[in-house]
Amino acid sequence: LFLPVSICFFVMHDAFDYVPVVEKLPIQIESIATYGSTLLVGTRKGHLILYEVLDSEDFHSKSKVALKKTNKNFSTKPIVQLSVVEELNVILSLSDNIVSVHDLDTFGLRFRLHKTQGAIVFKADLKIHRPLGAPVPKYRLRLAVSVRRRIELFEWRDNSFQDLNLDLNLPDGAKAIAWCSNSLGVGFRKEYCIIKTQTGKLIELFPTGKNQDPLVSGLPEEKLALGKDEMTVIVNADGKPTQKHATMWSEPPLVMEYYHPYLIAILPS
Repeated sequence: LFLPVSICFFVMHDAFDYVPVVEKLPIQIESIATYGSTLLVGTRKGHLILYEVLDSEDFHSKSKVALKKTNKNFSTKPIVQLSVVEELNVILSLSDNIVSVHDLDTFGLRFRLHKTQGAIVFKADLKIHRPLGAPVPKYRLRLAVSVRRRIELFEWRDNSFQDLNLDLNLPDGAKAIAWCSNSLGVGFRKEYCIIKTQTGKLIELFPTGKNQDPLVSGLPEEKLALGKDEMTVIVNADGKPTQKHATMWSEPPLVMEYYHPYLIAILPS
């Protein structure tokens, strides 16, 4: 089920279809990331696999993929989260409870962020600015990492992440986070909150719902989508609802992501 954010909450619209890409792999998949026509797969054994997804003439048929590269030494532990920043040619990964930065071309390890030992989840935020008359754009990459009961903040400078020394203390370990301007939307086991990254101020919002992991997704125009049972509530950087009605799903989503201009969810059925 796919719902455009811009359509009122009771209107359904099939904007996407799904087709098989890679099936019956002899591995346990822990994480995936994509960029362009490339699919990265992180496995339970710590292997990183790169596939190229080839164009298919029939959209509804199985896509063709080509195995391009495998690195069996990427990690010794499960790769539980992957993120690609193609503009800076790096892969961010979470494995063995620590965030690492790898080269996108070679998969080689550049460095580990040792201050993130004990990490639960991370979220990167890339802003692109092209000054008038400048030959190349400027990039600002920020990284928020949930580590036990705090959030560590970093910014990319001189080909490395610099610690911003703005540790944000939390009442519990954050299970989901998303950037929203200079705020973070944070999902705990039972509730959501907004954290102001410059002051550490915490704004409590509402419960996550019945037996549901928190779902937090960043949206354009400094907004966040927060899941609660069958509802998705859109809020601004101060935690204030921006719509009169919540977006409704037929079931509580398991996963939720924004892909312009749609909010996409995977449902249990």
